[in-house]
Amino acid sequence: MLINVEEGLGRVRNNAMLYKRMLSMFIDSKEVGQLEDALAEGNLEAASHEAHSVKGIAGNLSLTDLYNISDILTEELRKDILNEETLALYRDVLGQTQNIVSETIATL
Repeated sequence: MLINVEEGLGRVRNNAMLYKRMLSMFIDSKEVGQLEDALAEGNLEAASHEAHSVKGIAGNLSLTDLYNISDILTEELRKDILNEETLALYRDVLGQTQNIVSETIATL
């Protein structure tokens, strides 16, 4: 599941405007770009920190699939493992999640 809107709204006491604002902040979040920058630089320690931040954001917003893959990516990076399959899946899920979040913002 890419996004669990019901759960996400529940996290903010069904305040749709707050949830919408938080989803918008996700779209503009710097952590995603910083993760890509750290990976490009080969800095796995910084990448693990940013992956952990993305995981936290995804969890708070009930972006379930992104949370799950970010968790796996974080753990691998903490072990100094850069698994290209995990990274490709993360990027795919991230793109799908960004699309569905944009659609969700438009409907809230």
